[in-house]
Amino acid sequence: MMSPSMLLRSGGLVAVLAFAVAAPLMVSSRYDLGVLQLALINALLVLGFNFTVGFTRRLSLGHIGFFAIGAYASALLTTEHDASPLVAMAVGVLIASAAALVVSVLTNGLHAHYLTLATLGFGVIVQVVATNWIDLTGGSNGVLGIPVPTAFGIELVEPEQQYYLALALLAAGAALMARIRSTKLGRQAAALRQSERAAESLGIRTDRIKTLTLVLSAAYGAVAGSLYAHTYGYVAPDAFSFALMLTVLAMLVVGGPGTIAGPILGAVILTYLPEMARVGDEFWQLIYGVLLFVMVLWVPKGLAGLAQQAIALARRPPGRSASRPATEAVAR
Repeated sequence: MMSPSMLLRSGGLVAVLAFAVAAPLMVSSRYDLGVLQLALINALLVLGFNFTVGFTRRLSLGHIGFFAIGAYASALLTTEHDASPLVAMAVGVLIASAAALVVSVLTNGLHAHYLTLATLGFGVIVQVVATNWIDLTGGSNGVLGIPVPTAFGIELVEPEQQYYLALALLAAGAALMARIRSTKLGRQAAALRQSERAAESLGIRTDRIKTLTLVLSAAYGAVAGSLYAHTYGYVAPDAFSFALMLTVLAMLVVGGPGTIAGPILGAVILTYLPEMARVGDEFWQLIYGVLLFVMVLWVPKGLAGLAQQAIALARRPPGRSASRPATEAVAR
């Protein structure tokens, strides 16, 4: 028999899924449906970013580079070589994963601001290549005429169909992340997040964990990039700027790093916030900066972490101590 907490959690998950499935029926225009699609793509992108920042607490600011690789791989393979969107997406994931492997080998020994600057440099390199390799990428003009996504050989022409494809990919990504978090890899990543020295003293190969989480992060980013390209039919270097990286970071911090619901929640909130308060893009970068400052100082676990703490406090019997650190169990 399920406990009340499990029933509550299952009921909440069913309610969220039901709302997500019914969402296209609740919007009144294609523009609103487009915002919904963008929220799902952003959620998948931030979910991947969570593997590095949330799982291992390593701030890798090159995530947009993987997003761009996935987008351009799909754009070029489908427009120049008549590849199917599914094949193009798979190739994009392979290229992004290979790039992540190289970046990981070069940066595993770096910490704090050195790691941040090195990975930021990777993202800048990808954007510069996309801008200046005109014969391949079209330069500033980008790539036009990217075909719509397909599923089981069917072209998903209608926005509603594309929405459900994005929802299915996001649900699969969240389920995979939940599964990984419960494995030995997830437990070892939790130990690394708490203390790299303590993790190494338990025999954990921390370099391996850093590499695997970065490769997973890149794969998610590439899938999101491919989905973005096929949904909007156009990619250009300006879409992969540092401003987007700041937005993705804000989404994760607001939602809650290290959780599964947090990245999705943060992505949805910060995708819709500009729609509800229409101000210039330059002001939004300021707002995101302020949000980061406030959340890091006063709500470091984000909205999802805050909710988890409230539920845990409500359920904890009087006098019961908090759980032990993860490093005590991960070596098993």
